[in-house]
Amino acid sequence: MEDKNELLESVKNEIEEEVIANETAEKETTALRSSETNDDQEDAKKLKESTETAEIEESEEAAKTAENDETENADASEERETVDEILEIILGDGDEEFIRTELDNYHENDIAEALTRLSKADRIRLYKILGDEKVSEIFAYIDDVSDY
Repeated sequence: MEDKNELLESVKNEIEEEVIANETAEKETTALRSSETNDDQEDAKKLKESTETAEIEESEEAAKTAENDETENADASEERETVDEILEIILGDGDEEFIRTELDNYHENDIAEALTRLSKADRIRLYKILGDEKVSEIFAYIDDVSDY
């Protein structure tokens, strides 16, 4: 009977050790899961912050692009208005002195752009009014002067 009791005691001890080992393993697993969850939460937080930063940067870049587009559109609009003003001066009722004096207020590049919208007869008339020196300054802003 004593052998049975010893055997029972031994099995009981083994079971208790196994229970303790299982409890320890469960605690470690819980701790690992908690740590992984914290790591996952930290990673998710970092990813969210990174995404938000990227979205902010993208938004700022889009705003800059829109601002640049508006500036370019405004510049193009101003250039069209300037060229239209030059055309009004050239094609208007003003005499040669008026045309020469008024065009002195404009940059040669703008006048060159206006030339592209004039007929050949109007260009020839303008060249005579402005003289060779002024016309050569204007031609410096034209890529292919053979057309003019």
